Amino acid sequence: DEPLALFYRGDVVRFQEAAPGRLREHYQLGAELLGLPAAPGAGGGQEERRERADEQMLRLFLEILDRAAGRRRSQGRSHVIGGCAGALDELLAEPPDGLTSQELGTAVANRDRAVVRRASDVAGHSTLFEVVEKGVPEDLRWLGSSAEARVGRLMALVETLDHELGEASAIDIRVDLAEYATNVLDPDLALRESRWAYYDGVVFRAYPDGSA
Repeated sequence: DEPLALFYRGDVVRFQEAAPGRLREHYQLGAELLGLPAAPGAGGGQEERRERADEQMLRLFLEILDRAAGRRRSQGRSHVIGGCAGALDELLAEPPDGLTSQELGTAVANRDRAVVRRASDVAGHSTLFEVVEKGVPEDLRWLGSSAEARVGRLMALVETLDHELGEASAIDIRVDLAEYATNVLDPDLALRESRWAYYDGVVFRAYPDGSA
């Protein structure tokens, strides 16, 4: 019966040339949430269900990480960095002369301040540079209406989760759009070198023991 929640774990082997320092075989955990019903009183649309599923997955991830971190709190805090796929698509679609959208996205992800400052100067606003410096811009409206709404909801969720974790937690959670600049939704902006470009919702990753 739906909703159906399941998980899997095991070894993953990729039959492809491995980059230096990258293993062909690694251990992987995954979870799925299928057939989530509409919340009482909600519109029941696909976007609402997606948001609720994203929240449950993020909560599950934090619970697992918190249990692991609790056994080694003396080793430092773990950092969870969240973002939204496609959040910067509208800004990347109009790069300055001499740069492609892909090159601009890579510059944001690599926090190349010189390149991003030039792009911001040409655009006439500092949104991308603020993303590189602070993770999110001061005015979300520059992201476009769709991305503004999604990022705003994520920031509200992260604030709630951070409050629930409390000051004693060994986990620090925040939103950083630069971290996921290459996670695009517009196929014209897709970066061939991106390993995560196929994710289309909330994305997050953890850096354990203060390694971020």
